[in-house]
Amino acid sequence: MVKPEKIIKSMGIATSGLAMSQAFGLPIDSYLASFSWSTPFFVLSGCSFILILLILILMPSIDNRQNIQNEKSVVQRYKLLFSNPKASKLFLAYLLFQTGNFASFNFLGTWLNDDYNFNVTQIGIAMLILGIGNFCGSFFGSGYVSKLGNAFTLFGGVTLMAVLYFSLPFYHNIVFVEITFFLMFFIAGVLFPLMMSLLQSLSTNARGTIAALSNSSMYIGATLSACIAGFLYHHFGDFTSVTTFTAIMFIFSLLVYKTSGILTPTKVSATASQKVVK
Repeated sequence: MVKPEKIIKSMGIATSGLAMSQAFGLPIDSYLASFSWSTPFFVLSGCSFILILLILILMPSIDNRQNIQNEKSVVQRYKLLFSNPKASKLFLAYLLFQTGNFASFNFLGTWLNDDYNFNVTQIGIAMLILGIGNFCGSFFGSGYVSKLGNAFTLFGGVTLMAVLYFSLPFYHNIVFVEITFFLMFFIAGVLFPLMMSLLQSLSTNARGTIAALSNSSMYIGATLSACIAGFLYHHFGDFTSVTTFTAIMFIFSLLVYKTSGILTPTKVSATASQKVVK
C-alpha cells in the first residue's frame, strides 16, 4: 500500500513491532515458564484467540488493484518474477544471510546456559537487550540508510555483524556479551528492512509474491541453520564453531549480493534524461 520510496521506512516500522514483541515476549515467557513449562503455551493460546477477534474487527479490507497479477497461476507468478535475472541471486543472498543469522541465534540461550550458567529467567532478561537493540535499529534505521546509502549500509553492516558474531564466544564478561547483543541486533534491525526493500524492487506488480517467498526463504534458512548448527555444537562442543559458520554464511551472502548487481547504480544516458525531464 506504500509508495516505493517509503518501503524501507514502512518495513522498519513493521519490523520494530516484531522486535518489540521479541524484547518483551522473551522475558515474560521466561517468567511464566518459571511456574510451569506449560504455562506459556496456555497464555499464548489465550492471546492468540484475542488477536483473532481483533483482526476480524480492526483489520481493514485492502482493495485489490492488481487484477492482472492475481489472474495468473502461482507458477506463472514465480516464472514472471524469476524472469528478472537478479531475482534468484537476491533470494539466495537473503537465504544465506538468514541461515547464518539463525544458526547462532537459535543457540544463544544454550550457550548462555553452558558458559555462564544462566537459568531460563536470566536468559530471557539477556534477550531483552537483544530485542531492544533490534527495535532501535528497525525504527531508526531508515535514517542511517538514507545517509550512508544502500550499498555501504548493506556491505558494512553484514561485515560488522560477521565480526561481532565471530568474536562473541571469546568474551569472558557478560557485560561485553550484552553490549555485543545490542550492537548485532541493532545492525540487524537496520539491515532487514533494507534487504526486504531490495527484494521488493524486483517487481512493482508482485510485492505479495515477493513477501511470501522472502518469508519462505527465511524459514528455510532457520530450518537449515538449526540442523547444521546443532550438529556443529554437538560435534565440536563449543559455540565458536557455530559463530564461525555464521560469519562464513554472511561472507557468502555478501558475495552473492555483489554479483547480483542490485546495488550498482544504473547509468542513464543524456537522451533518456531529457525524455524524463520532458
